Amino acid sequence: MGLSNTFIFVPSNNIKFLNKSLNLNAKCIIYDLEDSVLQKDKEEAINILKNFLLTNSKNIKSEIAIRFNFENYQKEIIYLIKDKIHFDYVILPKFNPLTSLKEINTFWEINKIKQKIIFIVETVDGLNALFNTENTFNLNLVYGLMLGSNDLASDLGCSIESEIMNKIKLDLHLYCKFKKIEFIDAPDFNITNNNALKMCCQYNKLNGINFKAAIHPNQIEIIDSYYKIDKMEYLKAKEIVSLYKEKGAFKLDDQMIDKANINKALEIIKKYENDN
Repeated sequence: MGLSNTFIFVPSNNIKFLNKSLNLNAKCIIYDLEDSVLQKDKEEAINILKNFLLTNSKNIKSEIAIRFNFENYQKEIIYLIKDKIHFDYVILPKFNPLTSLKEINTFWEINKIKQKIIFIVETVDGLNALFNTENTFNLNLVYGLMLGSNDLASDLGCSIESEIMNKIKLDLHLYCKFKKIEFIDAPDFNITNNNALKMCCQYNKLNGINFKAAIHPNQIEIIDSYYKIDKMEYLKAKEIVSLYKEKGAFKLDDQMIDKANINKALEIIKKYENDN
């Protein structure tokens, strides 16, 4: 399987969707115990997910994440790891650094939890605390941040498509670059009209955002198509690297090529060869 750029949410209480996830070509499958599961069904959902992963985790081609309920995440994580359930990431919603980080760091250390964390930033308080306090991130525990656009836009009283939401997305992306962790853009919630998703993916690629969440399998191919390297782009990258080795900085197609261009060309070569 080629490298994907998509993190897809799958409800954990639906056997049909769980079985379909075995054939998804996403970077990461997020088995959801939170928003997609009604409160009355949450206990049943974690039991269904546990049994599913016990049987099938070795057959899942993607990385595995689980979105836990923040109010019960400790109990839910212990319930799964005591039975040696395999998963790669813990996704924690309703993130607020002021109230969460010390407790999370202690819980991970005491229980020797190996899974890395993806925090969903989806409240104004969480966003403000993230940018305006000296956080005690143990970066060894953190894979990245995901934008929770639906809840955050509601908290701000604005549209998901508003300028302020785009600014927040770019601010989070820059923050993650500074912290050397990954940023994952929020999913697009319109599953019948893909025009907004395509425009968003184009915008993200132009701004260096590499990962996006999805809520429907059809969105995976659309998202990944914007990051797929074609053969002409690959061959040009190979030419740039070869010429740079011979000449150092040089001019190609009216553009100066220096070390920064070489690093980008090497990434293109790596992705194309992994995909093919």
